[in-house]
Amino acid sequence: MQTVPDRLRVLFLCTASSSRSQMAQGWAAQLRGDVMVSCAAGMESRPLDVHAVKVMAEVGVDLVGQRCRSFDEIDGEDFDLVVTFGDRGDVAAQRDAAAPFVARGARHVLAEIDCPARLVAQDRTEDEVLIHYRRVRNQLRSWIEALPLTLEGAAAAE
Repeated sequence: MQTVPDRLRVLFLCTASSSRSQMAQGWAAQLRGDVMVSCAAGMESRPLDVHAVKVMAEVGVDLVGQRCRSFDEIDGEDFDLVVTFGDRGDVAAQRDAAAPFVARGARHVLAEIDCPARLVAQDRTEDEVLIHYRRVRNQLRSWIEALPLTLEGAAAAE
């Protein structure tokens, strides 16, 4: 990741499908681009989630050109903050994923936000699928908007 002086370097790390980290990166650029530069990553490199792209475009956030990098691609990079997204009960996976970055001095925050790709298993139509993505998109926006307050308490969250 290219460092930008005076901006917080944030890694959004998704332990499942990567759609949360992709949407979080989009919101971070739009809402907090003046104070942070971010990267989306997952267990493996993935293309953009088409549903995430669609629901973010609905609110004027363009994810095209973004991508989700793999752990191997970000190995050795330094971040100020690592935010791991996981479902309820996924705390161990979140901590394990963040461990190499925490060891290099990054603060770590766990964000318990549902994985929309996991929620859509029973859905049959595009409209049904997008309901879940829109809910997660809106949760992520609120979370990113509150992030400066969260950073002050990051040490307590570790």
